[in-house]
Amino acid sequence: MKIKLLLLITSCLIFSVSIFAHCPNKKIKSQFISYVVDSNEIKVIQKKRTKSIKISEKTKYFGIKNVYDLKKGDIILIDGCNCKSRVATKIYIANK
Repeated sequence: MKIKLLLLITSCLIFSVSIFAHCPNKKIKSQFISYVVDSNEIKVIQKKRTKSIKISEKTKYFGIKNVYDLKKGDIILIDGCNCKSRVATKIYIANK
């Protein structure tokens, strides 16, 4: 009985930690570096770190028509990109 209770508590704890351990799905403010056509990714700098974020055909753009309108140094907000998928759903231009 005590073993079952202990297993239940640990499994509930592990499950709750796994849910809240993922990165939050919030807007990422970063500086645009480049667009890699082959892999369909944009490279950005956020807090002195370079990140690669995938762009899909479902990605919506606000303030620009497409990713080719971005210039090096533009400040952008990326929405819907969590650590697991790294696919942007919305990209906003912040400095135009």
